[in-house]
Amino acid sequence: MSTHGADKNIALAPDLLAEVEKLASSEHRTTDEIMNEAARKYLDVLRTIAEMDSFVARNREEAVKKGWTERSISTVVKKHRQEKRGL
Repeated sequence: MSTHGADKNIALAPDLLAEVEKLASSEHRTTDEIMNEAARKYLDVLRTIAEMDSFVARNREEAVKKGWTERSISTVVKKHRQEKRGL
């Protein structure tokens, strides 16, 4: 895909390559530009998912420490909202 000597090459399925080439042509971009953008977005999504998993794990751990259950969450949320409103 790349014309740079030091760059690495990747192999795409023929049908996928055809779609990328068609998109690149219609946007007046190179296949390298399309694939670099796609790879960046894919890696960003993976990082976001990892961050969300970590967030959920931390909150789940905190909930367990506080003794919250699925049934008690609505009460906890209601109490928190009342406290924020100053009630």
